[in-house]
Amino acid sequence: MIEAFNSLEKAAKDMNLLINQDKSKYMPVTKRSHAHYPHHLEVGPYKFEVIHSFTYLGSKVNCNNDISEEIQNRILTANRCLHGLRKHLRSHLTSKNTKTLMYKVLIRPVLTYAPETWTLSKTNERRLGLFERSYFGASLEQSRRMGYGGKDTTMNCMKCLMTQILSSILKPRD
Repeated sequence: MIEAFNSLEKAAKDMNLLINQDKSKYMPVTKRSHAHYPHHLEVGPYKFEVIHSFTYLGSKVNCNNDISEEIQNRILTANRCLHGLRKHLRSHLTSKNTKTLMYKVLIRPVLTYAPETWTLSKTNERRLGLFERSYFGASLEQSRRMGYGGKDTTMNCMKCLMTQILSSILKPRD
């Protein structure tokens, strides 16, 4: 590591750049416990703070490469978005197609920001699916109560929407 840092420092000096030790941090990425790591890493005259997680381009990166916390934050943010749109989503004047479009355009992008970097576990898949089902279940149940179809129609429509949406989240884009 010291050798890599020395080559980085040399390349920076060749380009008349300086390494700012106040802005530079160090994050160890291993499977071992991080309790025994020091609070600072010293390399030559530089002293870097050791961190265990940081936010990069709006996504939380941690030393264990665990995205559960990131997905939980995304779900909470999407719930806030849902709460803000609650008046429009509960309106009897808004059609089911418009509600679905609002979900796809306004809520799903908040929920699935940068999903290309996610490696989903079964637990995280279940969390995302639960969020989607809770939204569509409530929306379609309201439509059923208003007389737009029986319970079977509502469930079939919900399954169709869920399959389409989850496949677009979980499959990589071309």
